Amino acid sequence: KALDGLVRCHMIEFRGHDQAGQARYRLPDLVHEFARERADEPAPVARGALLTMISRWSDLAHEAARALRPDAAAPPASADPRRPARSAARALDWFEAERGNLLDAIALAVSLDEPELAGDLLEGVKGFLQARNYLAEREAAVLAVIGCVERVLGPDHRLLGHLRTLFYTYGQHDDVERMSAVATRIVGLSTELGDRPARIEALKLLSHVAFRRGRLAETVELAGRCIAEAGGLAGVERLLAECRWALAAGLAEQGASRAALAEFRKVVASAAISGRVRAIVLGDHAEVLAELGFGARALAALDEADAIVSRIGDEVGAARLRLFRADVAIAERQWPTARLQLEAALHALTIIGDRNGQLFALRRLGDTALGQGDPARAGRVYLRGLEVAGQVTAPVETARLLARLSMSADRQGDTAGADRAEHRYRRILGALRLDVGCLRLPAHLRPARAAVAAGAYPVHDR
Repeated sequence: KALDGLVRCHMIEFRGHDQAGQARYRLPDLVHEFARERADEPAPVARGALLTMISRWSDLAHEAARALRPDAAAPPASADPRRPARSAARALDWFEAERGNLLDAIALAVSLDEPELAGDLLEGVKGFLQARNYLAEREAAVLAVIGCVERVLGPDHRLLGHLRTLFYTYGQHDDVERMSAVATRIVGLSTELGDRPARIEALKLLSHVAFRRGRLAETVELAGRCIAEAGGLAGVERLLAECRWALAAGLAEQGASRAALAEFRKVVASAAISGRVRAIVLGDHAEVLAELGFGARALAALDEADAIVSRIGDEVGAARLRLFRADVAIAERQWPTARLQLEAALHALTIIGDRNGQLFALRRLGDTALGQGDPARAGRVYLRGLEVAGQVTAPVETARLLARLSMSADRQGDTAGADRAEHRYRRILGALRLDVGCLRLPAHLRPARAAVAAGAYPVHDR
């Protein structure tokens, strides 16, 4: 009614509805000019009005973020349709419609030297920006808030949280060097502040960096140290579970599937792991289950993960979960199903711009083509994957593609091509001090290349 009254008095103009169904308005030129003049009022008055506005945006952002949590209660039938948290779908629409305003509000809080207010608003928005892959906006906002905290507060515990957000933002960018620099900085800051849990988490982040660089023994060693140190602290259940996840991922990449499965079981059983993180863990868990032949259990884990990413609007997560469903189909030699899942995932990941995801999809598509008896198509897919691998930091994945390219060449009678690809992947593994167990060959490929079979391919405990 108040807005309708302002429209009738020509104080605002109705401009239609946005994608969230909200009415949008603008100030007429004369009113806008009057408002600009009022901005010259005494600074305390203007500042107070701006801080109230930013606080209101923060409240709305957190309300919308709460609606995206997997455990969020359904809204009552009488809920105000103008509220962003009326439903998860409406919360996503609200974030999309207000994204620009929310980012402007963060920038305004930073310009006013209000680090706590800017940081609080960032906390409400960052999950949406991550789920929808708005990486440039997320990075700019995090860097602005970090600069504000450093300028106003100096070394502060709040800075640790924002640096962690920056680390994972660079992870989505596949900027491993900056990931390493941020993790190292967190180690130094947490030591300076005497924050032992934060220092353990920083070591966990360094294990992620080692993982990206293919240094899997270092990944496992760092994750083990984190678990040992976190085990002696109280109130760090989430940190401990995430350290176990890092260990499980490192073991799985090495090819030690059963050892990885034992750790994944502990992570999945932890009540401290929830939301988007739980969906990612369940996907990794499903991949190992599929490798070990537990297809039904893998699909059950993926059903739970799919429900989470669907609710929070995580397009990247939804596409990546298709890869693990394909793993089950590949293990069961259901080639058409696997190809359908993988082509849909590859299409989505290409649109989103997730190059690591594209790499994983192409490797599996090649495996499917070999399973279907088409080594020529498989070879083309693996070569396409190697082109993508050249754009990211993925030495282990590059070795996997080359090993499979060797197999596809061998099946086409191209012995020289097979030998060249084999030489290249073994050189990578040698530099990383890895054995061929890390290739994670599906069952239908393990005996395919004589050099692999005769080379004592270590099936480990699979």
